[in-house]
Amino acid sequence: MDWYRIHVSPEQLEFGFADIIRAEMEEIWLARGAPEGFSLWRSSSEDGVDLYLSPVAGACGALLNARFNAVHCEQPPLDELEFLLGHVLYGDHGAQEK
Repeated sequence: MDWYRIHVSPEQLEFGFADIIRAEMEEIWLARGAPEGFSLWRSSSEDGVDLYLSPVAGACGALLNARFNAVHCEQPPLDELEFLLGHVLYGDHGAQEK
């Protein structure tokens, strides 16, 4: 199953796009009953921010993906990213919810 990546440029960050996307994903997550496997991750660089949506989050947020030009990607290295939202089960960290 495909992961999705939404790139938020430094200019878009100034307008709060990353916060808007996170808030909208939280609304989707809650409206769908907090489905298992739904997660949102973040990485930052000089180029801006990349938000990664798990396959479940990507499927639930299909309209948001289209609106913010999400692209399919491989699963990112989760231990190198900031966990923002949803459920996650990985490595020795056990299940988490945020």
